[in-house]
Amino acid sequence: MKRILLFPLLFIAVFVSAQAPDWVHTQTPQPGNETYFYQVIAVDNAVSFADAQAKANQIATDYGIKYKKNWVDVQSLQSTEGEMRVAINLACPPYEEQKNGKIIYYFLYQISKGVNVPNFDKCDCNSRKIQDGMINQDKNLRQTAIKHIQTRAIPASALCPGAGQMVKGQYLKGGLILGGEVIGVGGIITAFSQKASYERLILQDPKHAVQYADMADTWQNVGYGFIGIAAAVYIYSLIDVIATRPSDSAINKVMESLTLAPMYSYQDGSVGLAMQIKF
Repeated sequence: MKRILLFPLLFIAVFVSAQAPDWVHTQTPQPGNETYFYQVIAVDNAVSFADAQAKANQIATDYGIKYKKNWVDVQSLQSTEGEMRVAINLACPPYEEQKNGKIIYYFLYQISKGVNVPNFDKCDCNSRKIQDGMINQDKNLRQTAIKHIQTRAIPASALCPGAGQMVKGQYLKGGLILGGEVIGVGGIITAFSQKASYERLILQDPKHAVQYADMADTWQNVGYGFIGIAAAVYIYSLIDVIATRPSDSAINKVMESLTLAPMYSYQDGSVGLAMQIKF
């Protein structure tokens, strides 16, 4: 038998049509003490708000039951046997969001850890503390995205100059570098091909051997020049891909595949963040 002790809900159904609160998609606030933890619950299969809140209450209760099996009656302060009593509190106004034609309801709960009297603090839903957590999370996620791009961009430039820049979202620069390398390699092939042609003419027409030898030397020097161009472009590509920052569009694209989600530990009741990677 489960008995749910639902703290008086301090908020009615208030939906924000502007930007979502920080706790919806970023980071839940930190508990003010060790008697409870925060949990964000999203309900996307409800027929109405009342149905969504009922389902959210049940899910929040299940989180509490999984945390500890022996609860204390918050009102009577007396231990009970054979029953599990869960104290939950709606910490912030619910938030409604439409996504892919579906309505998703978000609820932020405070859930007791099973102590005698959970000391639910008042949650400032737009506090600077939450905003700082969001900013720090965004910075960490951005740094992870940059490192992820770098590990792909450097080998790409080592194999093909300009490819690393394209991986970093610098398509114009990458195209110019690749074009420069193609010109360098093409010039090398053309120059030494012409040199070989004039060397064959020396054997075929000894009368003009001196002229052909001069032309062969000229094309050889041209070939050396193109070798220098290709080498310079290659070295520049490597230095540039190491030193420059990826474009914001490339970072944002990777950040969409690297997301952080709230994670609750049933062992110690801590709330943290888990990284999810979408392939």
